[in-house]
Amino acid sequence: MTYAAIACAWIVSFINEMVLVFQTSAVMDGVCYGYVVVTQETILAISIYHFSLSYVFLLIVFIFCYGKILIVIRRQARVMAGHNPGGSVGHSNGGPAGDSSVDRSATIPVDQTPLRYSYMRCSPT
Repeated sequence: MTYAAIACAWIVSFINEMVLVFQTSAVMDGVCYGYVVVTQETILAISIYHFSLSYVFLLIVFIFCYGKILIVIRRQARVMAGHNPGGSVGHSNGGPAGDSSVDRSATIPVDQTPLRYSYMRCSPT
């Protein structure tokens, strides 16, 4: 990825510079003048190019990439929901005849136990 970032930085900066060079250079009387010919149309064209490259293009890439990420997350959630059609992992569908309650002492997060001293008892109420 480092080499790709280096290549992209060189290529984008080269293209960015070429837009400015081509718009502001001219050959007059056999002499090439670079960065000299600046008109209102040139300034407008360069401004539109820089705005579209630095804002619109990056926004499109951002939306596309995060859209792809959300599609993959949604597909993964659908696959995981297909593996467990009964509901959540902690749900119990059966067991011994008299055991229909869930052990509530195991469902308290560990980081909340010092704050909730009533859950430190061994048997749930």
